[in-house]
Amino acid sequence: MREFPSIDPKHRMNYFVGLALPCWLISPMGTVLGYFVAGWVPTAVTLGLVFINPLFFLLTFTDVKPWANRLAIGLGCLMGPAFYVLDADSSLLLTGLVGGTLAYWIDRRWLRPRSIEVSS
Repeated sequence: MREFPSIDPKHRMNYFVGLALPCWLISPMGTVLGYFVAGWVPTAVTLGLVFINPLFFLLTFTDVKPWANRLAIGLGCLMGPAFYVLDADSSLLLTGLVGGTLAYWIDRRWLRPRSIEVSS
């Protein structure tokens, strides 16, 4: 997204389709493969693969300066173990959904400056 302003507008759609299409084609196959491979490999490898997902998202936040991003990461660290105790199978999904939504709400509600209304 940092390169977006430098891309000629007529080439932006081609750029994003070229970037997104391989992701969309590879993701379902990787998900199915990961589902079946998880049962064949040792537990330590499975846990390592599970932790790659949040690590990937953490590393893709190259700019962790926005407070919503920092808050989402912190809430994920705090909520992850609690959701794991409640439901181990969907804990990662629930942590991301609840933690990210809560971080977004807190950012919009309290952290961002409110727009000043002009009365006429």
